[in-house]
Amino acid sequence: MKTTFRICYFSFNRSELGLMKNLLKDFDNDKRFELKTIIGGSHLNKNFGNTRLEIKNLKISDVTFLKKYVRETNKQAIFKFLNDSNQEISNILSRIKPHIILLMGDRYELLSFLNSSILFDFPIAHISGGEITEGAIDNQIRNILTKTSHLHFVANQNFK
Repeated sequence: MKTTFRICYFSFNRSELGLMKNLLKDFDNDKRFELKTIIGGSHLNKNFGNTRLEIKNLKISDVTFLKKYVRETNKQAIFKFLNDSNQEISNILSRIKPHIILLMGDRYELLSFLNSSILFDFPIAHISGGEITEGAIDNQIRNILTKTSHLHFVANQNFK
């Protein structure tokens, strides 16, 4: 029996999903891979697009929608989200047992995936590292992702 390579991908907003959709479709259509897509963040919030239907229209075969999302963008709400989502994400990843976790960007939602990935020893592939966002929390999160990732995919030579 052939073993497929399980990839767990997390998407948190429309712009990042738009950049990734062709790659996700390729993984989903290739029998060598088993794509597990987890949807959270602004995809679930009606104030930020509520793009569930858009995701369903991609026809990716295995999609899990997180129950938790940030309802407000203040620091307390973000901290509560991270605290609450750690358990949910940990449970999902423990069930999936991915061979690798694919993350893109620099958003705070990714921190919960990092916690579980590091503690459960799931390798991380990071897309869009090396970029700089002056004065924003994004820069710190991107640096954390860079330090904890096993594979790095940068947008261009300058970010390498």
